[in-house]
Amino acid sequence: MAIKIAGTTVINNSRAVTNMTDIAGNYGQFHGTAETITTVLDMNKPVMTRTLTAATTFTATNIATGRCCLLLLNVSASGHLPTWPSSIQWPGNGAEPDWDATGVQHWLVGFTCWDNTTIRATATGWG
Repeated sequence: MAIKIAGTTVINNSRAVTNMTDIAGNYGQFHGTAETITTVLDMNKPVMTRTLTAATTFTATNIATGRCCLLLLNVSASGHLPTWPSSIQWPGNGAEPDWDATGVQHWLVGFTCWDNTTIRATATGWG
């Protein structure tokens, strides 16, 4: 059975999303496709991915209250380090994670725009 909003089909009989921009997937799987980025954290992109091949300085764009996104970050086996814009705040005492911790190569970094200038971030890493 198709699902409609204001008379427009948004999920068709095959459970695929239709007539909606920037969304892909099937009913029950509403998540964005990871988009490879260079150095710009675009808060309009729900899921981004980046493998560092050298130390990398990131910038942020499209910061607006309430926007959230994820970054799948691979610091690679060489332990390349990211540098974040000053708009990003880390929890607790504000210290960033140890990006080159022994055995930690992959990171899931979550960003939430607290207001139009501040991004709060958390990160979880594994080997």
